[in-house]
Amino acid sequence: MFSAMLLAAAAALSASAHAADALPDPTDAMASQPAIHEASAFTHYRPYRDEKAPSWRALNDAVGRPPATHAAAQPHTSGDAEPAR
Repeated sequence: MFSAMLLAAAAALSASAHAADALPDPTDAMASQPAIHEASAFTHYRPYRDEKAPSWRALNDAVGRPPATHAAAQPHTSGDAEPAR
């Protein structure tokens, strides 16, 4: 008997919960619709801006400098130097 009452209560709860989430009748043109809230794709958009370009002399100086690398990339000496002891 108790299980039958519990089953009936569960059925009534699920039916009432289903009825609350029901969508409006699609054939009723005057039915109210839930508002749609979509975030804009352009919310975080930043327009392109040209940056001030460096002068050709500054670019040549930057290209002419040797790169900062580890010691294995140091220039090798000629064979005239004495070997390490």
